[in-house]
Amino acid sequence: MIDDTILFYLITKREVGAAKVHAGASPGWLFAYWFLNTMEWFRYFGIGQQTGWQDGRSFGHAKTYTLSFFRSFDTRTPPLLTYIVLRTPGELTLQLRSGLGLGLRYRLTLTEPRARTRTSERRVPHQIREVPYSNRTPPSPTPNILNQDKLCTRMSSSQLKQSPVCIADLEDHAKTKLNQMTYEYYHCGANDQETVKDNLEAYRRYKLRPRVLRDVSTVNTSTTLFGTEYSLPLGIAPSAMQRLAGGNGELDTSRAAARAGVPMCLSTFATTSLEEVIAAGREVSKQENMPENDYWLQLYVYQNRQTSEKLVKRAEAAGFSALVLTVDSPWMGKRYNELRNNFMLPAHLELGNFKGMGVKTYGELETLKRQGKAVDPTELEAALAAKNVNDASLSWDMAIDWLRSITKMKIIVKGLITEEDALLALDHKVDAIWISNHGGRQLDGSVSTLDALPEIARVAKGKVPILFDGGVTRGTDILKAVALGADMAFIGRSVLWGLAYDGQAGVELALGLLRSEFELGMALSGCAKVGDIKRELLGVVRADGYGLAKL
Repeated sequence: MIDDTILFYLITKREVGAAKVHAGASPGWLFAYWFLNTMEWFRYFGIGQQTGWQDGRSFGHAKTYTLSFFRSFDTRTPPLLTYIVLRTPGELTLQLRSGLGLGLRYRLTLTEPRARTRTSERRVPHQIREVPYSNRTPPSPTPNILNQDKLCTRMSSSQLKQSPVCIADLEDHAKTKLNQMTYEYYHCGANDQETVKDNLEAYRRYKLRPRVLRDVSTVNTSTTLFGTEYSLPLGIAPSAMQRLAGGNGELDTSRAAARAGVPMCLSTFATTSLEEVIAAGREVSKQENMPENDYWLQLYVYQNRQTSEKLVKRAEAAGFSALVLTVDSPWMGKRYNELRNNFMLPAHLELGNFKGMGVKTYGELETLKRQGKAVDPTELEAALAAKNVNDASLSWDMAIDWLRSITKMKIIVKGLITEEDALLALDHKVDAIWISNHGGRQLDGSVSTLDALPEIARVAKGKVPILFDGGVTRGTDILKAVALGADMAFIGRSVLWGLAYDGQAGVELALGLLRSEFELGMALSGCAKVGDIKRELLGVVRADGYGLAKL
């Protein structure tokens, strides 16, 4: 790769600064520009001024600027020089296409202009105006959101010594403390992880339309669900095997939830028994002289109904107020990282909800076997014979009617992302609908939960509470979810990052960060209370790329 330094004014006829051109054939590059400029076959169109280094459309810490050249004798023809995009600080990507369809790519590195001399009268421009991409050139690929957490600038090694100031910081800290198997188990999703990425990316498609000159001297973030008042429309979603994150796992989460005044949904596959989890939260409520916190049990229905029924009865006896029936997992999704890492529960941990039940699930026995523990082959056969596996034949009538017959707890159906299923849920008189795609861990390529939310809210809002999870890492994410119709948003991975960072205190920090960001987002949007958050607060970018379309 040959490098040549030219002045950018050779291209723009304006002195913007020095540019370093990287091209496969440097003489060809210079000849092309000499030829195009001297023959005047091209003219520059759309220049404004050089973009300020602090401004511009953000791609994390990078900016995007676009330039365009057209044939001077016929502006109806498509531009040959289709775009120049700054992708990383100081770098531009240039694509040139010839009339024969041949394409050349160049990378230019811009430097800030040298100090002006007294003999020069030219003024260095300060901004470059953005112009649309050519239809002939596809946009550059979306950056890897899994690695950038919605394009937030990541912490450097020196900054990791500082306290986290956002959920992305918590994840950075967690990554340094967790082994690869555990971090990827929590972080990753199914197959190519398209749904994981889209859950995060969806929030960027909805833009806030803040209202001003409204009294937000006091902002009330509290909300009511099932007749109970919570400190904000945020809850803790079920996440399996939390002791993998370190500390006391689900016990730390329970205590943090009780102190924060938010509901907690416990996973069937917790590494702490449901009785211990609710007792830990009740103790905190008593010590803090607070109302008792609400606890819900997430439930998989096994083919062997007796196994599931025992869990339901135990939860009700312990004081759980709702069952959250997971319906998006008749089969388990394929997660490449778990296969590559040979994921298994470490030998010192166990699935607390099955301890002492006198039953062994097939998955539990397989884990024991992979841990190197002795497992009688007849036990595996017995687990299959006992049908202690998820029931893939479960139907609406079968599931809801059966649960109604064995418990008085509220029944919440988790895993809906379509209007059709929401209508069926209403027909079966469920107590709430939980929009979820399992954090992108089941069907890869399915719709993001935020995009599914308006469709379900259209038929269910006001009839039953609408719960929601998927990619919530900002206070404004909660704000957007509520504006689109959710009564409460839930977080899973953010809790796990807090656990890994500092146990109970880390979970409290995660909840506190989201609470303060949500409160700030409300204030800056002109909302003094949760009831002020309406659909009109949001817009989407128009299809032509100009302006917002109101919802």
